Formats: sequence, structure tokens, C-alpha cells
Amino acid sequence: MNLKVRFWRLSLALAGAVILAACGGGGGGGTGGGATINALDTLKFDPATASIPTGGQVTIKNTGAQQHNWVLVSTDKADAVAAAALAKGGDATGVDGVLAGGKLIAAGGSETLTVSAPAGSYTYLCTVAGHYQAGMKGTLTVQ
Repeated sequence: MNLKVRFWRLSLALAGAVILAACGGGGGGGTGGGATINALDTLKFDPATASIPTGGQVTIKNTGAQQHNWVLVSTDKADAVAAAALAKGGDATGVDGVLAGGKLIAAGGSETLTVSAPAGSYTYLCTVAGHYQAGMKGTLTVQ
């Protein structure tokens, strides 16, 4: 086989590997169509942005010493969901506008959720008192 053909085959193989690596991780450290998001005591999510395929999974790990949760909402409903959950002690389960999540996660705990939202960009937030207001939120892109 001539050298030019080998060069192009190798180039295409490397390009394919880079594309697969970029797409397969879900943008949040996960693999196989998912993302892992850490809830930190600095009142931040790490990472602050993630992406998953439609029907993908998100694993939330509470790496802090205090209680947190992960709530997925349409961006325009974030303030309303945070206020409604605050009235329930931070628990967003059953709150109108919640697309996924909501359950309070104890320190050191984790939860894995399947997100069935249609393709689009959504906000995730923590509804424990004061956390969302301090900036504990992020963006999830469903592709």
C-alpha cells in the first residue's frame, strides 16, 4: 500500500477517535451516554455544564458535608421551582416544573437519574435553602 494511502487512513482513524472521545463522555465526566456531576459545599456544581443524549443518565454525587439535590428544569422555571421547593424544606420532588431529580441527597450520597427530556438546553439547580440563590446551578444540554 502506498505511503499516501496509509497516511490518510491513519489520519481518518485518529480524527474518528477524537470525535468519539469528545462525544462519548457526555460533557460531564460520564461514559456511555451519561454525565457525572458533583455537588460541592462551595455551593457549586462541578462541572457547571454537561451534555447527554436524549434518555441519557446523570449521576449526582454529593461530595460535600451538607445536604444537596439536583433538579432539572426549563430555564424559565428555575426561580419558580426554587421558591416552591423552599416552601417544602428544599425538597423539589413533586414540584410543578421539575423535569428530573429533586430528592435531597445526604452528604456523601449519590443518585443516578434517567433524563427523558427532549433535545434542548435546561437548567439544573440545588433547591436547598440559599444554595440556588448563591449560584448553585448549571446547564444541561440534551442532544
